[in-house]
This record gives sequence, C-alpha cells and structure tokens, in this order.
Amino acid sequence: EEEGEEKVRGSVAACDFYNAGGLMSLSDEDICRVLTEELLPSAVPKFADAKLVDSWVGRYPGTVSWFSPGSYDRRPPLEGAGNDVLPNVKCAGDWVRMGEREHGAKGLCQERAYVSGMEAANSLME
Repeated sequence: EEEGEEKVRGSVAACDFYNAGGLMSLSDEDICRVLTEELLPSAVPKFADAKLVDSWVGRYPGTVSWFSPGSYDRRPPLEGAGNDVLPNVKCAGDWVRMGEREHGAKGLCQERAYVSGMEAANSLME
C-alpha cells in the first residue's frame, strides 16, 4: 500500500435472479455457494478469489414480470393505447416497448424501468 492510497476494504455484490424457480428450494447457504463459486467466477474469473463475509437472501416468488424468450412483441407499448385514443395514459416499466425511444438492452432491469419512466414523462410533455 502506497502513501496516500486508501486500503481496499471489500466490495458489495448484489444479484437478482428472475425466473428462478429452480433456486427456491435451495438453502440460503447453497444459493450463496452457487453464486460465489459458480456463477460469478464464470462471468469474472477474479471472483473465484473473493471471500464472502456477509450475505442476505430474499425470496419473492411471483412478484416480478414473467417474460420469456420471444415475448418482446407482446409487451405493451410506452404509448399505451395510442395518442389518438388515450393521449394522457402512458406505460412505464422494464416490461414496455419504447418504440423510437428504445435504447440499449431490451431485458428486464431496474435501469430500463427508470429510463422508460423518464421517456413516458417526456412523452406526456410533447
């Protein structure tokens, strides 16, 4: 450690699993083991050297969207029923199609939900 450098104290890793019915029967310890010994190191090999010092597992079955491969076209559009039908009603969330406002990944994520909310608000302002 060089003078003026802060000592690295660790990192926090948070993981969400969608469509994770196969994990629900595992113990918290087994979920953490699968994550730290298999999944994370397969994505970033340096994770194999990490030491888990604390963990928390929350289980929320049936509380998130259940989209499957190929279902994108069946998601509701950001414009809802359309500007000519219900101009003041917009859809927002990681599950909406944003049409011309689309950007980046089309998967389900908190960031996409945020962006679609901003785009829905912008659409109302037009």
